[in-house]
Amino acid sequence: MEDKKDSRTESIQVLRRILGRKFRAKTGSKTRIVARLVAQSLWYWRQLKGIYSKPASLAQEVWDNYQISPLAQNLMQLRLCLLEGISAIAYYRYRFYIQENYANRNKYLYGKDLNKLVWLTETENDLDIIKDKWEFSHFCDSQDLPVVVVFGRTIRGEIKPWPGINNVFKKQDLFVKPVSGTRGEGCELWRWCGGGYVNSKYDGKFSAESFAQYLVGLPHRDGVLIQPKVLNHDGLVALSNGAAVTARIVSVITATGDVQIIRAVCKMPFGRHYTNNLGLNSAINLPDGCLGPAYRFHPGIAAYTNHPDTGESIEGVHLPDWEQAKALVVAAHHAFSAFFSLGWDVVFTQNGPKLLEVNRFWDTDLMQFPFQAPLEDSDFARIAIDKIKHDLNHR
Repeated sequence: MEDKKDSRTESIQVLRRILGRKFRAKTGSKTRIVARLVAQSLWYWRQLKGIYSKPASLAQEVWDNYQISPLAQNLMQLRLCLLEGISAIAYYRYRFYIQENYANRNKYLYGKDLNKLVWLTETENDLDIIKDKWEFSHFCDSQDLPVVVVFGRTIRGEIKPWPGINNVFKKQDLFVKPVSGTRGEGCELWRWCGGGYVNSKYDGKFSAESFAQYLVGLPHRDGVLIQPKVLNHDGLVALSNGAAVTARIVSVITATGDVQIIRAVCKMPFGRHYTNNLGLNSAINLPDGCLGPAYRFHPGIAAYTNHPDTGESIEGVHLPDWEQAKALVVAAHHAFSAFFSLGWDVVFTQNGPKLLEVNRFWDTDLMQFPFQAPLEDSDFARIAIDKIKHDLNHR
């Protein structure tokens, strides 16, 4: 989906070495060294469990298509995990069972690399407007950035309306999510039907009063956000089961203070999912918003050229208002300039693109797997290295 650069002096591998040195220097105290070793041990344990608890279908697909035995696959995953710190699931996501892909494994940016980069390039002072979805929406409003409407939230056992909202519980479908949640965990879709709110997990209908009582009783530490269900732009209806289609757009702040978009992926829900976190992911061509084939979060082998629910084509579709979406992300990152790299979730409505959420840990797999190409093929490493060097020289 993107053109490879002809020459690049700064690679992902160089960035990884710099991050390793800086991270070790910053975590040099005995307490931090112990914490680091514990975290590394837990990571290795999770990977080893993952190798032996993965779905048998993954190993079978590789055996059927590439004649690599399940035992050989397990041994290669062990090697990658123990000697190179590469997660077990990356073996399937990036198809490291193919020799050419395996030879390019150091060109991929992994989650551990991004964690170090985030930790080294941000401060605690500005985290609330990123981690707290209520504060995020307030900040976007104050900066005149189009953002998905919020009706209210729960806090300390009460319903708190958004400023200017008199009635949080409007007679329409509502979407509820934790104020500080991630990855779609804890999200609920409630439909307005016949004078009450209904959810497939519960029998009967909830009145506004009983629904409010239910929400304040949810066990989320910071409460939940109450929003209208997002309605997709007419041009995207065929790419959805009715839930929101979003674009995850990753942008960075350069050493000179400019904002550059690195990559973008279209996330499409399907089946019974009412979020797109476990849906289909299609690489977006940055110049024109054209979609490539889609891949499932589950790292199977086959790509989707058509949506499994609607049968409509995915590959070749152009996202509506794509130039507006890119301009919105650039403006938003200028407003959030304390953060080097961010992943923006943008929804496409009949009234134009709107910000839904922002992510510090924007998912390295998501920005490489659908492209079938590593982040080495973008400007990310060069910009990150320049930014680290610039920040060090200006302290």
